Amino acid sequence: DGVPTLSVGDAAVAEGGKLQFVVSLSAASGRVVSVKASTADGSATVADADYTAVSNLVVTFAPGEVSKVVEVPTTADTKFEQDEVVKLLLSDASAADIADGEGAGTITNDDAKPTVSIGSPTVAEGGVLSFVVSLSNASYQAVSVGYVAEDGTAVMGTDFDNVPSGTLSFAAGETSKTVVVQTTDDALNEDSEQLSVKLASLVNLDPDKLVGVGTILDNDGVPTLSVGDAAVAEGGKLQFVVSL
Repeated sequence: DGVPTLSVGDAAVAEGGKLQFVVSLSAASGRVVSVKASTADGSATVADADYTAVSNLVVTFAPGEVSKVVEVPTTADTKFEQDEVVKLLLSDASAADIADGEGAGTITNDDAKPTVSIGSPTVAEGGVLSFVVSLSNASYQAVSVGYVAEDGTAVMGTDFDNVPSGTLSFAAGETSKTVVVQTTDDALNEDSEQLSVKLASLVNLDPDKLVGVGTILDNDGVPTLSVGDAAVAEGGKLQFVVSL
């Protein structure tokens, strides 16, 4: 009888699970059969921590055995990404020939497309309002979102600097950007004032919180009142000036 042949099947698992590659003999053998198994990067890579490498693992078949399983651990993450593939390669067979020496292991993504939200900062007048725009999780795609500042009780050009509308672009893997608004320090005692920054024109994103409200706290004390003296000839009217 000729020597049996070895083959490795494909496998699939959600990220965080173990890929189970079945290594099979075409027929039982009366001899001990062995073969080495090693992983190789595909779209999934060790450098990106997508899986744990296997190197020259010796797979041994006792006489009569026809099937063995090689497990490759994968890594769970929160990144929205495409399904990725790692290969399992067979080499250096003993007492058998290799018929199919490459198996494809598919790591399926289980993370949702990221959502975008914007924070609502507070600062004393004269300070900087930092509106943090955040993604719920990283993405393999480049994503972007537009923004525009709008008056509330605070007025652009008076209570805060002019803010042109713009676009925030997130490179693959980035999760945070900031829109900065400079507020104006004045000497006027006043109530706290507010403005908003609104998000729109989402690309490769789902919405979460699209309006951030910035609050400008007054830093001026209450004014003091005083009244001056007055004098007039009898018959006239005394004019007392009350001043802030």
